[in-house]
Amino acid sequence: MDLTSGLTLAAFTIPRDLSYASLARLSPEMGLYATMIAAFIYILTRISRQLSVGPTSSLSILMAVGPSSLALSPYQYSTVATFTGLLVGLITIAAYLFRFGFPSKLISSTVLTGFTAGAAVYIASSQMATLLGISGGGGGFTERILSLISHIHQTNLASLALGLVAIVILILVRRKYPRIPWALVVVVDSILFMSFTGLKERGIVVVGYVPSGLPPVGIPIIPSSGLTNLFALADG
Repeated sequence: MDLTSGLTLAAFTIPRDLSYASLARLSPEMGLYATMIAAFIYILTRISRQLSVGPTSSLSILMAVGPSSLALSPYQYSTVATFTGLLVGLITIAAYLFRFGFPSKLISSTVLTGFTAGAAVYIASSQMATLLGISGGGGGFTERILSLISHIHQTNLASLALGLVAIVILILVRRKYPRIPWALVVVVDSILFMSFTGLKERGIVVVGYVPSGLPPVGIPIIPSSGLTNLFALADG
């Protein structure tokens, strides 16, 4: 039973967390680390049998936008993301202990629907450049759309075809065979396909090397100039 649960969790979370790390502008392994730690804490607390723990698309978007005003190296950015996650956890625990969760009940379903729709549009616009295999995809929503329009003639047809096949599998095939973890199937098949073909030479961008093992443990060093922004992000 435990083995089945572990395999089910892995099939569900690995593809999801790889994409969430990309949304947050972090390296792929950071998404896997986040789920591993969340799952371990869930084992200790066992809050709910139906609760899915780990990163979410909305949190990934906020993480991508929050520290963007700080001039950080990739390592510093990972450190800031980790520190922000710890702040969110501490604030959540404090809100639980002092019963500060009631304001969430005042948010109407219309606001939540608008937020979800906005997040979906943001995610779609941020991934269009990757799907088309062209440069761009950074900045705000308007900047991304204008960049896509100006570079649309540089579309990599191989990248577009591979992406469309994956989308068809995830949307159409999954409806007919819903019990199969198609997201994981797409990830594994894509890895095998890129490994045994020469499509990488056609300009298709791949994730590359993903470090094995656990992340290094240490005290995060945060720039003092960005602490206010990080506390505001964690509190939001």
